Amino acid sequence: MMQEPEIRRPLDGLDDALREAYVLIVSCQNCSIAYRFLMGWKQAEQFRDVQEKIDSYIQLYPFISHIDITRRLDKLCNSADPSSSQIQAAGAILELSESQSNPDARTGGNGSGLEHAESENIIEVAHPNQGEERQKSGHHWEHNVQRSIRKNMFKWCCWRLEDMSRSTHIPRYIDNQGVGSLEGYNGYAVFRLSDLKAATNNFSNEYLIGCGGFGTVYKGQLHGGPMVAIKRCFSSGSSSDQKHLSRQFEAEIRVLLKLRHINIINLLGYCIEQGERILVYEYIPNGGLGKFIFGTPLDWSLRFHIIMGIAQGIVYLHEYCGITILHRDLKPSNVLLDSAMNPKITDFGLARILGSTMNNDGIRGTVGYVDPEYVILDRSSRKSDVYSFGVILLDVVTAKRFFSPLHQDPPPAGSLDYVWEMWSAGKSMELIDPSLYDEPRMDELLRCIQIALLCVEPRQEDRPNMPDVILMLSSDSIRIPSPKRRGYEDAQVVAPYSTEQAGPGALDLNAQQI
Repeated sequence: MMQEPEIRRPLDGLDDALREAYVLIVSCQNCSIAYRFLMGWKQAEQFRDVQEKIDSYIQLYPFISHIDITRRLDKLCNSADPSSSQIQAAGAILELSESQSNPDARTGGNGSGLEHAESENIIEVAHPNQGEERQKSGHHWEHNVQRSIRKNMFKWCCWRLEDMSRSTHIPRYIDNQGVGSLEGYNGYAVFRLSDLKAATNNFSNEYLIGCGGFGTVYKGQLHGGPMVAIKRCFSSGSSSDQKHLSRQFEAEIRVLLKLRHINIINLLGYCIEQGERILVYEYIPNGGLGKFIFGTPLDWSLRFHIIMGIAQGIVYLHEYCGITILHRDLKPSNVLLDSAMNPKITDFGLARILGSTMNNDGIRGTVGYVDPEYVILDRSSRKSDVYSFGVILLDVVTAKRFFSPLHQDPPPAGSLDYVWEMWSAGKSMELIDPSLYDEPRMDELLRCIQIALLCVEPRQEDRPNMPDVILMLSSDSIRIPSPKRRGYEDAQVVAPYSTEQAGPGALDLNAQQI
């Protein structure tokens, strides 16, 4: 039964939903009392979402049973000269089908003529006329009726399963195409290139959202449904660039298949056709975080909401998604904001599952946000993402971009060394975005600068882990350690870092990638 795609897909979906529920339960068990008190409302929302998914898949089980039964009937009907015992078996199977099905669907509550016809035919097969003329016409009549019922019933079951799938959390499977090492990834829809071209008017600039190091992003509407974001990956360049881009494409699919979280972008599917590599995501209308922190000003409560959402997304990647995932390219352009200003971490092309060799192809990242110890020692860990988060936190608080330059004395403004010097001198107020000077929660702003400095410690062992970061952000009663800033003279990352080492687009600080 599991070999049939109509049956396997919803069962795979249910498996994913149950796994997501398990991860949520474990995360609740492991989090602190303070975290539960402060973030319990968000955990409740996540539990409601996963409950809806589980309920929607369970509703499909009667139809899965129908499909299995029609397969079994097919074997009976295709056997030569069926005996009366086989006919009785067919009747028994159909009766079992009736008992397992939804009564409204079985009786044709919507007035469907097909459903009424099936009910009448089922009764006739279950109780065949044993009269003289029926026996003379022989088994051909019975054979033809059974084949007709099987065909109609199978069509109805498949139609009903697909119809329910569209209205629930199961993606519509447009094509069953799989290419290379991605074959067998049944958790995603595989889209046709023609549909994606139609949605974007053949990838017209009118639908362009942005362009980054990995590809160009368009918005589009598929089959009159909701708006989606369509990332068309670059298909030109040297052979080494193409190899790297192929790895990024595969890494994004492999990683996002395992993730379900409010602060992680939702990948809907992909397309590999005619040399094109395309990823289809949920559409996030407000674009990248950089547009707001370096452009449109936000009040502090909204900025803090975004900070906490990013932190929770990283904690999920590191601790609660069932495996440990390192993003390795966290930056403002890789954080999108939805209509409610909830942050969504995106662009998992450089992501790596801890302990695997996936994407182990040299030092890659974005200057200013990449962990200096990773650059110097080629050693990435959870603390590498902590470093990137610390820089983002400083960006949000100060509305400035920061970088890690060659060590200079005195340190230039705009460098992390400068932030350290200002904090050490008790001048943190001068770092804060002037538009926030009237905020009543100034103590919280100053705490965030100190937390950010802990996150950007040059040595990984001096940085906190992300659950500790959330705890420090959430509670003003917790004593925050003082940054050590040991070994910052060794964190000279700009000079040895080049485009050739980083790969295509990796050094583009302004790239608005999805």
